[in-house]
Amino acid sequence: MISSEDLKLKRAVQLLCSTGIRRPLASERMRTWLKQFSSGPEHTLALLILRHLIYRTSNQIESSLTQALRRMALHFALNDKDRSTMYWRDILEGRAQLNFYFGPPEHEYTRPGKSGELIIRLLKQIFSIKSEQIEYPSSNKTLSTNERFLMIDDGTFSGDQLSKIIEANSTLMKRPGQTGVVVSIAHERALQRFERDFPEIPVFYGEKMTEQDGLVAISEQWIVAGNWPYGNDLPCEVYNEIVKKAGFKTVQPLGYAGLGLMVAYEHGIPDDSLQLLWDKSDSWTPLFDR
Repeated sequence: MISSEDLKLKRAVQLLCSTGIRRPLASERMRTWLKQFSSGPEHTLALLILRHLIYRTSNQIESSLTQALRRMALHFALNDKDRSTMYWRDILEGRAQLNFYFGPPEHEYTRPGKSGELIIRLLKQIFSIKSEQIEYPSSNKTLSTNERFLMIDDGTFSGDQLSKIIEANSTLMKRPGQTGVVVSIAHERALQRFERDFPEIPVFYGEKMTEQDGLVAISEQWIVAGNWPYGNDLPCEVYNEIVKKAGFKTVQPLGYAGLGLMVAYEHGIPDDSLQLLWDKSDSWTPLFDR
């Protein structure tokens, strides 16, 4: 029998999906994922994770990316007059004597996957970026004084991947005052890393996440708020036991870099999120595909 509190959580999750807030996350997919948790603490934990999942549709990614691009355009404007008199999209489209180039990061020497394709499509369809303005970081392009290059992606969390790409393509990326990073979502750990390692490369983002968005911090809130009624069976301990039983080839309970995020996109999920959300094994089916 499902407890009354679990039933409330389940209804809240179903409502989030049925209202379109988590479109197109299917209830059937969630049911399959939930069946892998035993009743009691495991099932409550799964429902709490679903309830507090940060899920972003393509439209929401577009909205956050718009904010990031606005900040970027105003930052690079050559003078205060352009900032005060010109609409940021005019600056983006080159009406302030600046030409912008954008490059989704390459992954392991290949073209970007789903996230890169989404960003390229948004740039072209929504922001009127032309094909000739798309350059990958590894290109041999040199920047003139009125050109700017922005590496662009859906999100950066630990900052590791983008940092490695910058180091590998330092000829283009390390041009003080001429390059930057644009993402829809940035985690404070990535921002701290860039401030430390690449102070000359600004990061423009539409949404910011912090350590308080991770499972460790959120589970403490569940306990304080009375959402977790299991006494000494702490949420993180229960979670780690489920990961062990899942039999993953590589154990990363809190995801890459240990951030413990519960974030996913309509087009996929970063491996910085909880391993139970994206990894698979002979005995475990993930909620999201990578």
